[in-house]
Amino acid sequence: MTTINFPDSPAPNDTFSSGGKTWVWSGSVWNTATTSVGATGPTGPTGPTGPTGATGATGPTGATGADSTVAGPTGATGATGATGPTGPTGANSTVPGPTGPTGATGAQGTSINIIGTVATVGNLPASGNQNDAYIVQADGDLYVWDVVTEDWDNVGDIVGPQGATGPTGPQGDTGPTGPTGPTGVASATAPVVLANSVISIQDSPTFVGTVTANTFSGTATNASKINNRTIYVQSSAPSSGMSNGDIWIDIP
Repeated sequence: MTTINFPDSPAPNDTFSSGGKTWVWSGSVWNTATTSVGATGPTGPTGPTGPTGATGATGPTGATGADSTVAGPTGATGATGATGPTGPTGANSTVPGPTGPTGATGAQGTSINIIGTVATVGNLPASGNQNDAYIVQADGDLYVWDVVTEDWDNVGDIVGPQGATGPTGPQGDTGPTGPTGPTGVASATAPVVLANSVISIQDSPTFVGTVTANTFSGTATNASKINNRTIYVQSSAPSSGMSNGDIWIDIP
């Protein structure tokens, strides 16, 4: 059984609660208090906001919503990326580019006075005037007199390399026909007649016939007057069988 310890020296109408019960001091004894419930009072004012509680665990991912029909704001421009490698060279353009503007007029050049040529550097004059110049044949270079250093300055070769041979010019027009030469002295050699790829020289022969494929066909008169000299008509010199006085006619 639970012992209840009432307070000492209570005043009349003092109350004491324990174990869910309430007693009232009458002045001489503790009487059980009668509980009466009154009407519900009005709602009190909202109390101050309590401290924020700890963050709860992340809930499960919800279903994907429908695509928005409103474009979001444009993001800030990102930093410029590193330059990429150089791409391969493209094919040559078939369209000429526009003509560039005319450049500014250059400064007036320095003129030189080429006086002549000398064989070697040692043959140059001892002095000269400003911009006097000589070509030294030994090295082909141009030497210009410098009034500051009082010496000849080698400014290099001013003659370019020999160019390639140009194309052959067109055939010239045929010249006029020359005058007729004088009549030559009558030949003491008899006529020539083609017979079997050779021409036999005879004294006043008379032939009646034709020549076909280097062969004479016909009748010869005074054949006994052949003087035994032969003219060879061929593209190369005869190599054997020639007699003194024979003649070779070169043909293409």
